[in-house]
Amino acid sequence: MKKTKILLSLSIIALLALGSDEVFSASQTTIKLQGQIVPSACDIAMDNPGGIKLTLSSAQYSDSASGSFKLSNNKLGLLIHCQKATSFAVRSRDIALNAGNVQLPGEDPHNIFSLGMTGNGHPIGGYFADIDHEHSWVDGKPIANFLTSENEGLSWKSGQSKLSPSGDNIYSWGSQTTPESAHQVALNIVIKPFIFNVSRTDAINIEGMTTFELVYL
Repeated sequence: MKKTKILLSLSIIALLALGSDEVFSASQTTIKLQGQIVPSACDIAMDNPGGIKLTLSSAQYSDSASGSFKLSNNKLGLLIHCQKATSFAVRSRDIALNAGNVQLPGEDPHNIFSLGMTGNGHPIGGYFADIDHEHSWVDGKPIANFLTSENEGLSWKSGQSKLSPSGDNIYSWGSQTTPESAHQVALNIVIKPFIFNVSRTDAINIEGMTTFELVYL
C-alpha cells in the first residue's frame, strides 16, 4: 500500500449508548480518534536551496509566433538520501500564480510550469523541467531508465523525461514496469524558461514556485 512521506490516518467512530425504545435519546456519545504517523525513511534536498534567479538580460532570442523570449537554461539538483534501500517516487507540483494556465503555441500546456503574473494580471511566462538522464544517478550508477506513473503507482511506463506541473504524475526508475529501491538518488533537472513580451508598464516580478514530494511505494 502506498504511503506518503507523512501518513496521518484519521478515523472517527461514534459509539452511542442507546436504549431499546429510545433510539435518538442517547445520554452519552464517545468519539474515538485513531491515527498513525509514519516516520520519514528518506530526506530530499536541493543543491541550490536559494532557488534559481532569472533575469531579462539573459533572453536569447524571440519567437514572433508566440510573442515569447527564451532565457538561458538552468540546472537544479534534487538529492535524496534514504536510511535503507527504499522504493519511492518523486512528484512535482506547480504552486505559482497562473499554474496550469500557461499557453505557448506548439507546446503541450500540461508540460509548462508558471512564472507567475504581472501586476496587471498578465502571464509572465513559464518553463519546462526535463530530467537530464546523463547526469542523474542512483546509488552511484547512471539512471538508465526513468519510469512514469499516471495512476499513483498502479502501472508504469518508461521514456518520459519531462516533469508534469500538475502533480498527477509520479516518477521513479528501474525496469520497464517496476521501480527499484535505492539508498541515494541524485536527479539533475534542466529548467528551460521563457517569458512573454509583456508591456513595459507592467510590474514584472518573476516568481515561479514548485514543490517536490517523495511518495513511498
